Amino acid sequence: MNNNEAPKYTNSLIKARSPYLLQHAHNPVNWMEWGDEAWAIAKRDDKPVLVSIGYAACHWCHVMERESFENKDTADIMNEFFVCIKVDREERPDVDQLYMDAVQLISGHGGWPLNMFCLPDGRPIHGGTYFPNANWNQLLFQVRDLYINRRSEAEDYAAKLIEGIKSMDILQVQESDKLQAKDLQNIVNNWAKQFDYQFGGMARTPKFPLPNNYHFLLSYAQLSQNAEIKSFVHFTLKKMALGGIYDQLGGGFARYSVDGQWLVPHFEKMLYDNGQLLSLYSKAYSDNQDPLYKTVVEQTIAFIDNKWANGKGAYFASWDADSEGEEGQYYVWSKAELEALWGEQAPLLLDYYRITEKGNWEDGKNILHAHFSNAEYAALRKMPLNQWLHIKADAVNTALASRAKRIEPALDDKVLLSWNALYLEGLCDAYRAFQNPAYLDKALALAEFIEAEMYQDGVYYRVYKQGLSVPAFLEDLASLSLAYTALYQVCFDERYLVKAKVILDDILNRFSDEEAVLFYFTPSEQADLQVRKKDATDDVISSGNAMVCRALHQRYHYFGEPAYKARVEKMLQAIRPQFLKYAPWYSYWGLSFLEEAYGLFQLCSAEAEAFSIEAHLHHSAVLLAKTGSNSQLPLTQERSATDGRIYVCENESCYTPVYSLKEAEALIFKA
Repeated sequence: MNNNEAPKYTNSLIKARSPYLLQHAHNPVNWMEWGDEAWAIAKRDDKPVLVSIGYAACHWCHVMERESFENKDTADIMNEFFVCIKVDREERPDVDQLYMDAVQLISGHGGWPLNMFCLPDGRPIHGGTYFPNANWNQLLFQVRDLYINRRSEAEDYAAKLIEGIKSMDILQVQESDKLQAKDLQNIVNNWAKQFDYQFGGMARTPKFPLPNNYHFLLSYAQLSQNAEIKSFVHFTLKKMALGGIYDQLGGGFARYSVDGQWLVPHFEKMLYDNGQLLSLYSKAYSDNQDPLYKTVVEQTIAFIDNKWANGKGAYFASWDADSEGEEGQYYVWSKAELEALWGEQAPLLLDYYRITEKGNWEDGKNILHAHFSNAEYAALRKMPLNQWLHIKADAVNTALASRAKRIEPALDDKVLLSWNALYLEGLCDAYRAFQNPAYLDKALALAEFIEAEMYQDGVYYRVYKQGLSVPAFLEDLASLSLAYTALYQVCFDERYLVKAKVILDDILNRFSDEEAVLFYFTPSEQADLQVRKKDATDDVISSGNAMVCRALHQRYHYFGEPAYKARVEKMLQAIRPQFLKYAPWYSYWGLSFLEEAYGLFQLCSAEAEAFSIEAHLHHSAVLLAKTGSNSQLPLTQERSATDGRIYVCENESCYTPVYSLKEAEALIFKA
């Protein structure tokens, strides 16, 4: 369609706020948003329902749209046989979670686009991910035949699928001993068999960064003083930072690498990845002061500020994988382009970024990546480091100025609560590592936006775009509680700890299950899904339950309420067998198991601001609190703020106060 022409088709998604839904507003398919109206029409007209789920930055979602949803003949079949519903998985992760479980039961794998056919009551009967157009058309007729001519078979299958989905959340809670240090050592030793010692990460493709994996492994290595595991984590982080998965010019990570070398990214960029990787690289820098990590943090924050800031303190969701209709078009270069830009310095720079005439991407194009850090490359070329840094900085600025003339990937400009909470925590960790006051200012501004714009009448909302929509899910509230605790530990404003406690009490009231073990993903008042799910496994975003467990443990130590500790113990008991068998998929839970095995320390002092930026306090097993006459925290009561004492406690017992950080550190590591 010419940009000056009026759209030939318009469906009801034209009224949506979601950029993903709006992408489909001019399809000839009669798409509707998820809601009562669509399901009422399905029941009235006795039609099966197609629930098609994706997100704005998804490359294969765009491919299927071009091949099938923009095809008038295909759309006519869909409109005649089905009520068609489009869902933005980022706005409705609960809907995505339900039907993703269904498609995994059907096919053994999942992904996006996710296409699920349902009965008019919402129960799934068949589904899959991407389908080429010919296969899709055939499937439409097959599902129609199943619904019209074999209704009882469809009903039976739907009932079995629902029972299967429910059974996926059942945990057999058994009495078991708490994990000890030796148990964790065995777990990590088994995990290490999956390590890729040539390229870093796990020995499989595609490769996802999975920040919670490396957060756990780094914390384990620090607490257990395991040099081999620590070395592998740093090796992986270096490989990622030098790889094509990281934008070598503009900063920020793509969602994953399609190969095993971190070279070829799936080019979409997401706020949740970059927020968590910001935390990870900041903590890693505190461990070994690698300047590469500092560059990653600085560039990533600059990228997010420049491209995703909403101007009010919060941040947008993502950038598309495609631009100008081509995946990766914005990022890739021919050798000739870069030679023209870099002039006499081109041979040096082309060698550093591994640029060739043949290219490593489509049509002779190159994805920039490196094999060496700046110091290593300067030494290899026998030049002063500062000289190389100057040459490289000029080259990057020149290439960025040229790239700025290209069409940028499409922006998904909604604000999501959990993703912003993860970025908020990342900013706090960056401030602790680098002591840059701008990072704390950004964190405080983001917290202010969340309270002012995403909290209304006692309820937090997941989505902000031209107003609020979708009340917060467990993932949103849990990540926000953790972010506010991180914010307290860099600014020591107790309001944030109080807010974090109020959020957790709300979770306890509205998300608890009948057995008071794991929590539901959706609040008790929500009633538009066939199954109320509980997420327990950690994916690219940690499970809501794993985050709640850790947040409850923190709250217990700050506020001393025994009910919090009792719930944590039940949750860990329920997950312990899974963690023992499948640790990489329960790695955020692993942080709580580390605290169970090694203890969770509390360090209280009037000088807490200074301690918060000390490198040795960046591992997961230390909580900070500031003593003072105005403090209302039970943890700090009856503790002097004027005589220089530092109070170190481990779980429910305290050591004799000390007067130097060195002494406090010795107590922690001796324990």
